[in-house]
Order: sequence, then structure tokens, then C-alpha cells
Amino acid sequence: MDITANVHTRPWQTLTEIFEVLKLRRDAYLNGCLPAEIDAIELLPASDAEGAKHARALANLGGESTRVTLSLDDATAERLSRVCAERNIPRNAFFDAFIWFLCVRLIEPALIIANPRTSLGLSREETEKTIRSVLGVDQFEIDGALDPDYYRQLIWTKERLKQERAHWEQIKRGARAEP
Repeated sequence: MDITANVHTRPWQTLTEIFEVLKLRRDAYLNGCLPAEIDAIELLPASDAEGAKHARALANLGGESTRVTLSLDDATAERLSRVCAERNIPRNAFFDAFIWFLCVRLIEPALIIANPRTSLGLSREETEKTIRSVLGVDQFEIDGALDPDYYRQLIWTKERLKQERAHWEQIKRGARAEP
């Protein structure tokens, strides 16, 4: 079944290049990975309506987006759509987060395969530097994408939004207080 998603252009292009280096067929790889990601999402509580609106807005931040078509197994595509709807997670937001996650997880293996003399076991700092140079992203995006539980970022509620807003207000007040 073909499904479409809007994702940020830069990580999508990077992931496409990674698949080429790793000699992976994109849709076959995604079909293999998605069931475990869907399993993880099923364990999460649902976002409330305000949270889902916020997740959609977050997915639209930060640059140019690309509409992509993916050929997934019917059962996988239907299950993903059902679980995203049940958890009130915009499917585009899920795919965008999933693409970021795959990029940061697969950059190191792709670099090693492209140049076998590349050393294994990059430190977190080296991994972040590589991600920054390849994807051109900030620390906040790196931290989120490196988190193996990245999908938890997709669940938003009024309470979480209230906490986030209070946190950012505190940061702003602290920034204004500094000389």
C-alpha cells in the first residue's frame, strides 16, 4: 500500500543517501523496522487534542518539507495509521521523528561502509559533531533524535504543554537576568 508523508527535506535526503551507501532498499528496510516502532507507540498514552495540534505544529517547524510516497505492507500501513489515530499522533509527525531517528542511528554505519578505515566507536561528542555537519541541526534536535525513545516526544497533553511553557519562561527570565 502506498502512503504519503510530509517530512523535513534535509534528513530525508540524508537518509536516501545513507540507504544508497548501505545498499538498502528503502521501503523494504522501513517495512522491517516499522513493526517494532508501532509496538513502542502502542505502549504510550494518547495525546489530547491540544497536544496533537502542538505535535502537528512542531512537525512543520524548521525548514523545507518534502512529500514522500512509501510502499509499505498493507498490514503495516493500516496498523500504523490506526495506532497513530488511537494515540492522536499526526502520522506526518511520526514519520518526521522516525526519519530523524534513522538518520542519526545510521550515519556512523554508513560512514564506515563508505570508508572502512573510519574508526568505530565514535564518542557522543564525535557523533554529535558528525550529525551537526551532515544534517546542519542544533543540539536540541540532536538530543531528541539520538534518544532511542524518540517517539515519546510525539505525545503531548495540556499538562505537558503547561510544563514546557513554564520551563521556557523560566529560561527566558534567566536569560534576561544575565548581563
